[in-house]
Amino acid sequence: MSARKKNRAIAYLRRSSGRQEASLETQLDWALRTAEKYEISLHGSHDALAQMLAAGQCESGDIFVDDGITGADLSRPGLTRLRQSALNDRRVSHLFVYMSDRLARPENGMVAALIESELCRAGITIVFTDRVSGPRERGVNYFPEDIRLLFDYTESGEFLNKLATRVLESKNRLAEKGHWTGGRPPYGFIRVLVDEHDNEVQELSERMSIRSKGCHTRIKPHDPEKIRIWLLILDLYGRLGWGTKRIARHLNEMGVPSPDAGRTRSDNGVKHRVSGKWGHRSILSLIRNAAIIGQARDGIQSEGRHRRLGSDGPRTLVDSDFRPDGQPKVIQNPRELVVEAPAGYESPADQALFEKCNRLSEERGECQRGVPRARDPSRYPLSCRVFDMTDGCGHPMYGKTSGKRRLYVCGRYLKTAGSECEYNSVDGEAALGFVLGALGQRIAASGGRETVRQRLLEIARAESKHRPEKERTELNRRRAELQAAEQDLALIGPNLARAKDEHVLTVIQDEFRQQSEKVERIRHDIERTEAESAPNGGGPEREVEKAMALLDNIQRVVTDPKARDDVRGLLRQIDLRMGLTFSEGRKGPKRKIRVLKSGFITTGGKPLPVAPYGNEAIRPDEFEGGRSSSAEKCQREAISFPKGNRGEKI
Repeated sequence: MSARKKNRAIAYLRRSSGRQEASLETQLDWALRTAEKYEISLHGSHDALAQMLAAGQCESGDIFVDDGITGADLSRPGLTRLRQSALNDRRVSHLFVYMSDRLARPENGMVAALIESELCRAGITIVFTDRVSGPRERGVNYFPEDIRLLFDYTESGEFLNKLATRVLESKNRLAEKGHWTGGRPPYGFIRVLVDEHDNEVQELSERMSIRSKGCHTRIKPHDPEKIRIWLLILDLYGRLGWGTKRIARHLNEMGVPSPDAGRTRSDNGVKHRVSGKWGHRSILSLIRNAAIIGQARDGIQSEGRHRRLGSDGPRTLVDSDFRPDGQPKVIQNPRELVVEAPAGYESPADQALFEKCNRLSEERGECQRGVPRARDPSRYPLSCRVFDMTDGCGHPMYGKTSGKRRLYVCGRYLKTAGSECEYNSVDGEAALGFVLGALGQRIAASGGRETVRQRLLEIARAESKHRPEKERTELNRRRAELQAAEQDLALIGPNLARAKDEHVLTVIQDEFRQQSEKVERIRHDIERTEAESAPNGGGPEREVEKAMALLDNIQRVVTDPKARDDVRGLLRQIDLRMGLTFSEGRKGPKRKIRVLKSGFITTGGKPLPVAPYGNEAIRPDEFEGGRSSSAEKCQREAISFPKGNRGEKI
């Protein structure tokens, strides 16, 4: 395909971690300068980038971002949206990417080469700092260019393998000396910087990172009250024989904040505050953490996607390291691979009691040892789509197996060991049957496929007649708004030249910057509206056929028992959510139970009566920054919640 007419540029930014050499801000600065050099529009700013990161967004204007995601993952949300926008929007003529390794560090260089080739064949010019990939014409052989791309991306991907090997070897050496190899310090501990003679240089606050020649990091007890709580947990578990859930309830009744109290978390795209209540998994993680007896452990788990610990050093991954969907899974390493060494401080706890607690946890967990986490999407197809709305709770209901029965149980109840919510649960198969039955009933009540199709055609044709008028009205309104904004900007400009006081100059500069960004936003909105209103050659008939394809898919999944594997994808496509309300009931004359009272089903993104996570949800205007977890991570947790913990880790 021939090159697209120079019109609009988009930029892709990525970093794997906060320590990336080329920060997102650096990449954005380069993209903006390059756009000026090419004399092409690129709408983006540092303020817009900061807002994207705070809200966990991957797209804003002409900027696409993947923050904290490895280049080996080619299904990144920002990259996916970038490809969709670049291929479908004919106005996009240029793509700016700082380096090719920002675009991808693939395991298979051919896949990344095909992605770049796909964009070039669509007529897009891709500009990197060190090279330019021009548009490609159909029917022309680009063999030399393809070989170069394959070599570059293969070399880029191999970098991750070499890096993973170096990191594993380095962590192993540090762990053997009792140094801290990364992550948050355990409950009640703090990280400290020590010199080459193990003399303490300074304490390190959370997220503080200092690199100094010959210096390393250790941990030490820091908060006496938290250490006292930890010792109490060991005493209750080892001496009195209490279970982890009973201990969690006891600490919650005492009003002791959990290790994650005061933090925020993002699940299923919703940021919410951590309840601050103890759960049984947090208790168990402390019982097993050897830091309380002055020992540093490393290599308990393996989760890397490039190299993992082996008996002879870093090893490549084998089939057992992957899930059925091809993603690497977390595995427990054999005991002989775990590195344990003195951490350099006096043990706060009695070692005999600690060992007794660990023997008890091994015995009590025997029935669950070797039981795999539920990865089959057909087992809990409603994961992250069922919410407990009782008394404004709003928490998702997690998949849990009780005997042979699959249930969805209130996540708030599970996380707080029952201290903040009731044991509200619903039979998983009954809930799924109700959802599919409701969808089937709606289809049957619609009067059949042809009736629906004719009605949709009538609506689409009627809307298409009025759409141009509405679009013209909206465009005229936005153009008038742009004209007013440009006039205001023109008035601010002369004031910059007349400003003599430094404070006044700063104020006017800030006002000028804000107004300039407003003008650019309005221009971008006008361009997007004009593009969306352009004829696509399909008309109302094409829109209706898309809707009918979805209807056919719903009908197939609802009526065919063999289509169960497709249920999860369908529910995601129609964005179905179910909210349930529970109340107190009785089984027999005395026994109190929780019974399902009522519920709602919504589709198409319509909100439930109670927002997800209820009062703990954080509104977008309250975001203070940080990264959000992907929805896929939430789905993974929802399926296997009883066997996972996201609190303290060792």
